[in-house]
Amino acid sequence: MTVEEFFDKVITVRLKEDKSALDIIDQTLLPGTIKRIQVSTKEEIWEAIKKLRARGAPAIGAAAAYGIALLASGITCLLYTSPSPRD
Repeated sequence: MTVEEFFDKVITVRLKEDKSALDIIDQTLLPGTIKRIQVSTKEEIWEAIKKLRARGAPAIGAAAAYGIALLASGITCLLYTSPSPRD
């Protein structure tokens, strides 16, 4: 097994290459099974955190940050004025 293959199996949270979803190891199935799942909606991310599919501070933080970024990417603002520089 190469180093890359090893890390593909053990990295618990990562962004898919096309940035369309978060790829996580379903922690509820450990230690017997390593199953990767993709979450891409706020509901799926919330469920993964609530059901402890993403477990541990780093995994929960990464999943939550991705959820915030996902929601923020959907914000459209028709009226935005840049703050004026301070003198």
